[in-house]
Amino acid sequence: MDVGAAQLIHRALVDLRDSGAAVLVISEELDELFTICDRIAVLTAGRLSAAHPRSQLTVEAVGLLMTGTAKGMTGATPECANA
Repeated sequence: MDVGAAQLIHRALVDLRDSGAAVLVISEELDELFTICDRIAVLTAGRLSAAHPRSQLTVEAVGLLMTGTAKGMTGATPECANA
């Protein structure tokens, strides 16, 4: 999909989210997820992490979840990965 179409779809998803609709976004593009999502959970090796508010996550923390490095992660920062 071209950039213009992607922007149009992102805007529509954000508008739906802002109107109170539930929107499920599955993507490996972290910029996209941090733009669209209120909460982020990661599916890796057949396991789903807890959903964390986007505002409490960092790109690094999501990366750890994506690689399976943050098993047992209870917080939103990489320092919490072994908690």
